[in-house]
Amino acid sequence: MRVISRLNNNVVLCRDDDGRQVIAIGRGLGFMTDGEEVDLTRIQRTFYDANPQGWTFLDELNGEILGFAAQMTDLVRDWLPYPLSPNFTFILADHLAFAIKRMNEGIRVRMPLSYDVEQQFPEEYRIGRFICNRLLKTYDVRLPDTEVTGIALCFANNALATGGTYQAEGNAGGAASMPFDEVLERCVAIVENALGVCINRSDFNFSRFATHLQYLYNRVLEGAPLEDGGVGSFVSMREQLPDIAEATDGVVRLFHDELDASLTEEECFYLMLHINRMCSKSRADSTPKVDAERAAEGRPCEKT
Repeated sequence: MRVISRLNNNVVLCRDDDGRQVIAIGRGLGFMTDGEEVDLTRIQRTFYDANPQGWTFLDELNGEILGFAAQMTDLVRDWLPYPLSPNFTFILADHLAFAIKRMNEGIRVRMPLSYDVEQQFPEEYRIGRFICNRLLKTYDVRLPDTEVTGIALCFANNALATGGTYQAEGNAGGAASMPFDEVLERCVAIVENALGVCINRSDFNFSRFATHLQYLYNRVLEGAPLEDGGVGSFVSMREQLPDIAEATDGVVRLFHDELDASLTEEECFYLMLHINRMCSKSRADSTPKVDAERAAEGRPCEKT
């Protein structure tokens, strides 16, 4: 195994004897030169199939936190009904390192959707609590309760990135005909085309929208009834926000045509709320209207 490039003092990108790229972790490995043969006894952990392109955070990532994140990933992997991506350990380590930095600097992050996350992703929320408790026991670091939600969203967003494989055995085949990642991309394209915006996927409100859509998708897959308690302000909201209503109608049609699901008035109302929040800043920025052909194909918008 030979070094290809240094990622930080303790992490290097290597190529093994079979020609496969592998990320290797070991104390001081980053001080080796490109092309140098790695002493395998110095390697503490390896990661195959991870893609470090664009990972600028590795330069400052603490080796202990990376090791802790790797240990946590190994522990909870079998608790989840979907696979964790090869990159997940690094994503979790980055999140934990930033959360600790925020805590040390006295910065508190509001998590207004904590209750939603706990209800919609109970297993991920339980894992978030478990990781915070282990961090306290291991390093005597007590993260704020809001960070439980942040860690839970790391796992939920991993599910989105890996195709949203929350599907339980025995789900109806018709609903599973389109994986969640495609549903999300198509819905985003519909909204972008209807409102003439380019949605910022790093924005917190996009995460809320994606989380809500995942929850709705799961309920459709499970065949759970969509109860309709009725929302008195739904009609007036449609009148006040006709463009948001148009975007919502497009998402509703997608669920009907591709997943054979009829959404209730209450579900449509909450979709409108999430779409309006997600697009409020983008609309204020007056982003040019996206190409309808790109939207029809489910491709992300391009700014001009």
